[in-house]
Amino acid sequence: MSAGGRIVAVALVSQGLMGVVALAVARLAGLSFAWGSPARDVAIGLAAAAGVAAANYALLGRRHVAGPLQPVRDVVDEILMPLFSRLHGWQMLVIAARTAA
Repeated sequence: MSAGGRIVAVALVSQGLMGVVALAVARLAGLSFAWGSPARDVAIGLAAAAGVAAANYALLGRRHVAGPLQPVRDVVDEILMPLFSRLHGWQMLVIAARTAA
């Protein structure tokens, strides 16, 4: 398996496990799941994702970042960029779709 394939596999397994843990904790807490309006829910999700993306870009997109954000910037530069730069576009879409599910 290629490095990109391993990254996709690890991402899918880890995201799946987090989903299972979230469902288990929700059931233990007595939370129920009810479907709302799909169009409204998608719009809210996209708006939240756009807000997070804008904040990430504003905070980490600069070459020089503020003091407390420097460790985060170091992780992005030293780990995440080399890790994800080997992925093809379709592999990133699979990871993004899986994390959204």
